[in-house]
This record gives sequence, C-alpha cells and structure tokens, in this order.
Amino acid sequence: MAEYASVDELKERQAILDDRKDTMLLSSIKAASKTIDNYCQRTFGKREATSLYFSPESSDLLLIPDLLAVTEIATDLNGQLNYGEVWTPGDYRLAPINAAALDQPYTQIEVTPLGRYRFPRYPASTRITGDWGWNEVPDDVHEACLLLAFRLYKRKDAPFGVVGSNDLGQFQAINKRDPDAMMLLDPYRRFGLEAI
Repeated sequence: MAEYASVDELKERQAILDDRKDTMLLSSIKAASKTIDNYCQRTFGKREATSLYFSPESSDLLLIPDLLAVTEIATDLNGQLNYGEVWTPGDYRLAPINAAALDQPYTQIEVTPLGRYRFPRYPASTRITGDWGWNEVPDDVHEACLLLAFRLYKRKDAPFGVVGSNDLGQFQAINKRDPDAMMLLDPYRRFGLEAI
C-alpha cells in the first residue's frame, strides 16, 4: 500500500520535534492513506507489470481501475480462461483520450470500430497486464493525507471523540469526517468498479 505523505512532512507541518513519536505518526499516515483509498475507491500508488482480470458488462467498452500503460490485453476464447486472443493496439483505444497529456491515468478501454475482437461478457474473460495507478500522488491527495494523518494522530487526545469544553462547560465533539479533506478528495472518487 502506498503512503501519500511522509513522517518528516507531517512533523514539519505540525512543528513536531520529538523523534520518539515517529512510529505513531507513521501509523497515522498509513491509516490516512488507506482511508483515502477506501473513500476514493482507487489507489494513488503505482503497480508495474501486474495482470488484472475483468468480467465485462459491455462487449465494446470496459471500465478499468487507473491504468498508466498496457503491456497486453488478452481475452478468453472458450470459457477455459486460457486468454488466447491477444489484442493489438489497433483493436482498442485507451480513454479518456487526453489522460496522458493531463498526467492522469486511463479509466476505460474502448473497442475500435475496425478492431478484431470484442470483450466476452462472462466472468474473468479479459486479462489486462500493465502498469496501474498514478505516476505521482496528486497534490490534493497529499494534502488530504496530511490533514487526516494529523487528525488521527491527535485522536489519542480526544477520548470518546470529545476534545474538551468551552467556557460555558459544553463539550465539543470531533466531526465524523474532516470536511476539508473530503473536499480535496471528492473529485477523485470512483464508484462501483472492481477487478477480480
């Protein structure tokens, strides 16, 4: 799992000088990074030369996790999961078309009009090998990680979600979600997508 900020960055941001807290800070960063992955339904790390398997719902369009580059697309010939149909670049198009120019990953594969193959519509019929994820963690995700990590780190000082009381003796509770972190992450959310 990728970590979207470093201990040194979090220490500098919060003016923490004590090296004895590094383990707790790292734990908070890992938890914040995993929370971001779960909230966004994607990971901002990079996995190279990895094969993922898909069950297409359409014969001419496949929604995929974040893809940086394709090594191979292969589909099953007969339900035996042997992946004998190896596609050439002329058989498919990565989309959105301008993703690479915008330093973003591709999120779907379209069959070209003159392509030789279609996506078989049964479980695990398509295997895609390539580099997945993001080349770099987006600045918004990095910032959200720092916000969430510090919030998690400070949670130890707020038993039962209460951070203290004001001058009138009323208790202040911690909100369930950090609105600033959610605002930063909302543009990166994906829904209902999974590889096998």
